[in-house]
Amino acid sequence: MACGGLGAGGGLYDTIVFRESIWVRRKWGGFLVGGVTARFYRLGKERLNLSLYYTQGLTDMLLVPVEYRYNAQRGATTLHVRGSGLSATLGIPIRLKTFGNAPPGG
Repeated sequence: MACGGLGAGGGLYDTIVFRESIWVRRKWGGFLVGGVTARFYRLGKERLNLSLYYTQGLTDMLLVPVEYRYNAQRGATTLHVRGSGLSATLGIPIRLKTFGNAPPGG
C-alpha cells in the first residue's frame, strides 16, 4: 500500500522529499494501560473528577519504511507504530437519587 510522497522547499530553501509505504505487521497486539484519578470536593460534596490514562503498546502494529532526500543527501529509516497514547477525562458528578435513611431533623 503506497502512501505517496511529500515534498517541501525549493528555490533558496533546502529541499526535503519523503517517500513511504506501510507494511502491516500485526492486526492484534498487547498493550498496558495505567491511569490516575483526582476527585475534587467543595463543602463536603464531590464536584469534579479528573482522570489521566496512558496506553503503551507492547508490539509493533505497523512498520513504515521511509526514504528521504535532503538536498543531495539520501537516507532511510523505519518508523515503528505501537498504538501508544495519552488520554484525559473530566467529569462532573450528578446525583440522581440518594439511598438510605434521611438524617434526623431533615
